[in-house]
Amino acid sequence: MSSSDIQHFRKILPAEADLESAGTTATTSSSASAHAEALPTSLPYPSDTLEESERSKPQKEPSLVRPFNTPQTNLMGPRAFLGSPEDSNRTPALAYCDERLRDLDVTFLTDIIISNELAARIISQYLATDHPLLGIFDPDLFVSDLVRHRSRFCSRFLVHTVLYWGSQMYSAIDESVYHFIQPFGDEAESLWTQVKSSDTLSNLAGAQLLSLAFLGHGKDHFVLIYLAEASRMATRMCLFGVEPAVALSKTNEIPQDMRSASCYAAWGIFNWTILTSLFYQQPGLEYPEYPPVLPIPVRSNQTSPLRNFSEVSTTQDHETHTLWYMGETFAYLCKFWQILHGVTIVYHKRNQEPFRPVNEHVSVEFAERKYRELLALADTLPSSLIHSGDSPHHVLIFHLWFHAAILDIFRPFIEHPVARQSRLTTFSSSESSPEAAFRASLTQLKRLVVVYRSKYQSSEHTILWHTALIYVANAVLQDTRDPEWHFYFLQCVSGYESLRKSYRLAEVVGRALLSMTLRNGDISGTEARELLQRLKQKGLDNDTSDRIRATFMGDLELAMTNPRQASVENLAEQFEDMALWQEFTNTEGV
Repeated sequence: MSSSDIQHFRKILPAEADLESAGTTATTSSSASAHAEALPTSLPYPSDTLEESERSKPQKEPSLVRPFNTPQTNLMGPRAFLGSPEDSNRTPALAYCDERLRDLDVTFLTDIIISNELAARIISQYLATDHPLLGIFDPDLFVSDLVRHRSRFCSRFLVHTVLYWGSQMYSAIDESVYHFIQPFGDEAESLWTQVKSSDTLSNLAGAQLLSLAFLGHGKDHFVLIYLAEASRMATRMCLFGVEPAVALSKTNEIPQDMRSASCYAAWGIFNWTILTSLFYQQPGLEYPEYPPVLPIPVRSNQTSPLRNFSEVSTTQDHETHTLWYMGETFAYLCKFWQILHGVTIVYHKRNQEPFRPVNEHVSVEFAERKYRELLALADTLPSSLIHSGDSPHHVLIFHLWFHAAILDIFRPFIEHPVARQSRLTTFSSSESSPEAAFRASLTQLKRLVVVYRSKYQSSEHTILWHTALIYVANAVLQDTRDPEWHFYFLQCVSGYESLRKSYRLAEVVGRALLSMTLRNGDISGTEARELLQRLKQKGLDNDTSDRIRATFMGDLELAMTNPRQASVENLAEQFEDMALWQEFTNTEGV
């Protein structure tokens, strides 16, 4: 890798200041020095923190306490409305990401009894936390219609899906909100049956949010239904999935005052579809053949233009508002997911029937080409997307996704003894290989997980980042000879423990990871039960009769050969048998 490659790749690494403030030391990773030219410089392991963490916990009672004692800091600007994890049972300050939400009259939009203030806080929570990453509707137009009781860019159905998803998020801050989750979900489903025959931007965004809300609520068997509905609707509207010539002809007919909303919907739904196909690999997913032809939406107040991107300013004739919480992340995510669209098509869509391991039909050269495209994208990042100590949370999640995607690109070749050492020919170092690239991004992903959990309160109420937890846990379980594996594994389980209050899904994923650890004999049945009990105790739901569904992949290595056995819910169901077996074998060995 050339010096310019190293320079622009550093833009997507966690800032050293973040790691130092989290208690790290300035030691040098041996893996980095071994590939100094071929790979970006690795950041130091938190070695003394690891030792302190191991010393402080009981020998037979693993601790789920944060390894770093640094309090979580507010890194996102005026976010008092988000509350603090330490004050989760207190009423948050009445501030909103958009002051227009003060004028919300929720009775116009729902028959569910909820105060205007609480509904506004829930919507604000969603807009400031997840919308910079999802971008499925124009937030300015949505809020404008929301408070003015207009239905062009807002609807009862869309509002109920926002409140369904937002209530899950907000229950981490105010536990009383938990009781609104099911009513908003039921009403959203009911409204969908009334509106699904109409292809509108609001229905499109609502279907995608409903899919996401079902995922978090542990109703994974519905996720693909609504995601497919959203994808098919977008295709009928020629927003993506249509041959470019046809799509251009149709989208040129979109009125000017509808273009911004259409661009957000097209790219937002497309992005989430690609994310789901890459990170979740659920059987039955529909893969769009073509990306949007509409321009990538860019807020008019953004300071850095998107070089080499098609772009549309979202400035309208009506009064616009500065949406400080959106940043520039979404626009660059559009290009990011456009690159990875090519990966999902080649790796997964063309490999559905009959199933074959990816490394049997995808070349290392293709993987390297996509890796190069990601590096080129990194070179275009503006200063606002270069991770620093005061970066907003959505910048860090972008970085988490970036490195997770690199792991997905090279994972199929890591298990093959020849392919993993194949030379990446466009890099100058003779040591550049799929394995080296994989290890470099894994190192960064592990550090980003630690930084995000220790510094960002949003790590406890957005689940959009949890892919990183699955990926890191899978990786460290592949190398339990590494003395740091236990630390990073507990980071992942702790991450799901923090998310459990808001998301039922977190419990079943944590259970699946513990099953994998038990299967490998890396922890005792007693330790695994203690960890699972702590995870379950975080939940706000007392009804255990409703099964939590999660059909996406949990064991990423097994998924390459046997996807059905690798699903999260299948692994989770094995926990009790695995724990009993571990306890039996440990007793036999005494």
